[in-house]
Amino acid sequence: MRGTPLWMMAAVVLGAAAGAQTIQVDKNNRTIAVTANDKASALADTASVTVGFQIYAPDAATAYSQGSTLSNAILDALKKAGVADKAVESQDQKLSYTEFPENDKSTPAQRAQKQFTLSQSWTVHSVAADAGKVLHVAIEAGANNSGNIDWALRKVCATGRCEAASG
Repeated sequence: MRGTPLWMMAAVVLGAAAGAQTIQVDKNNRTIAVTANDKASALADTASVTVGFQIYAPDAATAYSQGSTLSNAILDALKKAGVADKAVESQDQKLSYTEFPENDKSTPAQRAQKQFTLSQSWTVHSVAADAGKVLHVAIEAGANNSGNIDWALRKVCATGRCEAASG
């Protein structure tokens, strides 16, 4: 043992210890070992489409008036496209003084026309196949801050039976 390197002795001891950790699966110790792997995938059947806009105006009253007109135009267009009122969920409406970054290259006249910012957004729930149509209709009506789509699976179908997915 005198000439045996330390690492070799450690390997022998660890090898013996690892062998002692082996679980014997048989009827005497009543142990069951199960290993399984699987994967499931499905196409989304619903979509939540974010649509909205952001506008600038020289004063709060003008921003609110223009925003109201644009908001109504977007909602009317969605309704005409067949989107139900209950499928449209208001997310945000904000009127604020515009903060210009330090490196803004706007002229004083341009800044004067953008003193206030109004933004508004909605989430529109639809079947997955209609997500593109919802987005297109909203953008055509003036929604200039749109595009996020969350896809989801609401129904799970197996053996001809469909059930609502949990979660």
